[in-house]
Amino acid sequence: MMRAPRFYVSVFLICALLVGCRSRSFYSPAPPAALSGAPTATLPTVPTFAAPGLAPTGTAFDPLAPVLPGTPPVNVAPPGGVRTPLPPVVGDPTAPALPAAPVAPVVPAPAAAPSLPVAPGVAPFFGAGIPVAAAGPPLSAPPVIAPTISSASLTVSPSRIVAPVGSEVVLLATVTAADGRPAIDERVEWMLSPDSSGQLIAVGERGGWRWLRKLHDAPRKIDNRYAISATSTRGSTLRRGTGMIADDVAIGPGQTWVSLSSPTDGVSHVTAFAPSVDNWGARQQSAAIYWIDAQFSFPAPAIAPVGTRQPLTTSVVRVSDGSPVEGWIVRYEITSSDGAALAPDGSRAVEVLTSAEGTATVEVYQQQSTSATTQVAMQLIRPGLPGRPGDRRLAIGSGATTITWTAAEAALRVTGPSRSEVGATAKFRIEVANPGGLPVDGATVTAQLPRDMTFQRSNRQANQAGGGLQWQLGTLAPGSSTTIEVDFRCERAGMSEFCAELTSSSGPAARECAAVDVAATAALDVVISGPATASIGDEITYNIRLTNRGATDITGLEVLDTFDDGLEHVGSPVGSRQLTSGRMETLRAGTTNDQLNLTFRVAKAGNLCQTIAVRIDGSTVKEERKCVMVSEGPATVAPGLDVNSAGPRTRKIGEMARFETRLRNTGDVTLENVRIEIDFEPTLLPREASGGFSREAGRLVWRIGRFTVGQTEEILIDAECLDLDENACMNVNVVADPNVVVTSQACVSIEVPAPGNGLGGPLDGGPNGGFDPGPGGGLVAEILEFDDEVPVGGEITYEVRIRNTSGAADNNVVLEIVVPAGLAPLRVEQAPSVNHTIDGQRIRFAPVQVIRGRSEEDQDVLAYRIVLRANQPGSYRVEALVRSDRETTPRVVQSDTTVFGN
Repeated sequence: MMRAPRFYVSVFLICALLVGCRSRSFYSPAPPAALSGAPTATLPTVPTFAAPGLAPTGTAFDPLAPVLPGTPPVNVAPPGGVRTPLPPVVGDPTAPALPAAPVAPVVPAPAAAPSLPVAPGVAPFFGAGIPVAAAGPPLSAPPVIAPTISSASLTVSPSRIVAPVGSEVVLLATVTAADGRPAIDERVEWMLSPDSSGQLIAVGERGGWRWLRKLHDAPRKIDNRYAISATSTRGSTLRRGTGMIADDVAIGPGQTWVSLSSPTDGVSHVTAFAPSVDNWGARQQSAAIYWIDAQFSFPAPAIAPVGTRQPLTTSVVRVSDGSPVEGWIVRYEITSSDGAALAPDGSRAVEVLTSAEGTATVEVYQQQSTSATTQVAMQLIRPGLPGRPGDRRLAIGSGATTITWTAAEAALRVTGPSRSEVGATAKFRIEVANPGGLPVDGATVTAQLPRDMTFQRSNRQANQAGGGLQWQLGTLAPGSSTTIEVDFRCERAGMSEFCAELTSSSGPAARECAAVDVAATAALDVVISGPATASIGDEITYNIRLTNRGATDITGLEVLDTFDDGLEHVGSPVGSRQLTSGRMETLRAGTTNDQLNLTFRVAKAGNLCQTIAVRIDGSTVKEERKCVMVSEGPATVAPGLDVNSAGPRTRKIGEMARFETRLRNTGDVTLENVRIEIDFEPTLLPREASGGFSREAGRLVWRIGRFTVGQTEEILIDAECLDLDENACMNVNVVADPNVVVTSQACVSIEVPAPGNGLGGPLDGGPNGGFDPGPGGGLVAEILEFDDEVPVGGEITYEVRIRNTSGAADNNVVLEIVVPAGLAPLRVEQAPSVNHTIDGQRIRFAPVQVIRGRSEEDQDVLAYRIVLRANQPGSYRVEALVRSDRETTPRVVQSDTTVFGN
């Protein structure tokens, strides 16, 4: 009974012995080929993957994407579980030190550091690269011949890497057979030199069931400086346990790995040895890991007065304890050609040692005082470690900043009517702006009273003294503007001129005038006819008749009607209290225009009046008040609810689309038990929504108990675009008491993401859309329109939202809105800054200093809401232009609107 177990044991030992005898030969899933036999067809080399690196963003360092085939190897590894702090190396990280003064810490530097000779087998390392020997130290025997595909070889990736102390770096070894195929299940030994910092942490294990064939080659770590591994038999993924795909390492067939870490500064020299490779020149490879205990912040862009000196300071501290780093080198170099120089001797490049506080400061000044922008490149260099002759100085990170030299500027513009008449009111506008980058202190506007005119009022408090007017504006912030409106009564006929002068604490800045021709008698007759009595619920019509009794044509005519509450203009939004005809056609001499009719619905009893003003070039020449007596009677009240939904015109699969629904009680009674139901097409998945909702039968439901007259409500929903769909819609259904049912819809076209890297020129979002920055990230803007079709005289509301999808903050974000002729800017209801200007058909907003990116804790969203007036029927396109420090070429997003006649 005991013979059977002995028999199986004997068979097992014989099999193990036979497998061991074959341990010196390569094994591949394909038919075996000799290591140095006849040449075979070359297969593509299995791409190697390195640990993701870290790139500087100022005070910390963010993870880079994993290295893909066809791109340079990643050179910086992330710390285990910590998403900070080590920059990539730019240029030659072991470049010789530039000359430095023996005493003063600031010395001129040469234009560029010399590069070391590059030996055969050098691997790229962030630009110029570190020379990397393909094999170990050269032998005294004949020179080593570079390996070819006809013989087996060993490669290690990355061969040079910079990593923060405490992180875990993964080195990847690839063994390739003579026929170019990956050699699987081959022994690779890892050795850490005695003078190295750090230690071996973990080693790759053999994949599959191959351990049955080589028990004596089992992967294992012998000690902290020696380990044995075996190349993998199949593809796998090495995960770091962070839940992030970006820091995973792909292990292919014929590859194995080892990880290292170091708690202190220094260099780890690692040698990988494949005993199965018969070519001594290709069976061992080396790698070096530079451990750094530091993080840094370069100076941010600055604005400085012309003719001054601007300091730039770089800070360097240790990651381990936050203490300052002393004795490191910061190289500053002016790369622009604006004539700026570096103190103290006017050179274009200097190297500064960090002080005991961990800072390195240099001063930049202008050799000629003029408005300009200076560009400065910066590089942080770690000097060679004391007592380690082989540890040369190492370039840690680089960056760039700008200095904008500017002077205080102030601009003045005066406008007014070109014609008026005796007894009429002439309105003048004084526009004051500071287009410069510095504040203007003590800004004051002074104006003399025009001849034959009497001052009536101004929108800002004016001081009257010495026959003139004065407005104290104080300090004008950079990019700000303000407007003063002044009304004068025309007393006599003739030419008159209104002049204004702007001064500041630095002296006179600007002066400008506007002339007006005052006519002796009015050549325009205005007759307004309409009913004198009405009842509640009636519709009443008024006719305005304009007659030119003069000998010349009249241009620039406009009619403005302001009416009381209780008169509701048919065709205008509920709540409107003013109408304008816009600029009318030329009224020829001796002709009459009687085609202007105004129809109102009477909503309440009493004496209801309207004031009709006729203007010529902005100056009121005729004004008449017309009233109607509405008799008492049962008031006709009716419920009303206005529901508008809006969203982006296009989005790509995987992107978020923001939908907005606005409700307004436009009726005469309070609505009760308002229920708002919103559902989406299957290709849209709601992710976030305004609070207070519940989920019922697949819908999002909001409830409002009482919705009073004039009350508004706004609901925002962010939905993810799941699949291709030309018309993916959000459907809104609102019910309320008494007997109100309103539906609304907003749709988006979901497109396939465009191929390529998304880089190029300015992107046009198309009508009612937005622009995307591509995979690299950047500013994303969208424009929402709440009134797609409106009547003449109605109001159109637009909202522009700007987000930053890159991983870094952007600065000086500027929005400009271009309004087509036929529409007129009315007001700005919302903006990140109160400072904006309306110049004709353009609305310009003051720059937003900083917009944070998506990788930061709280991503910024800039929201602007404007209201336009529809003056003429037709189709119009409104454009929004966005630019910033990063997006110097304006990005454009558009929206189309239709205006129909009454």
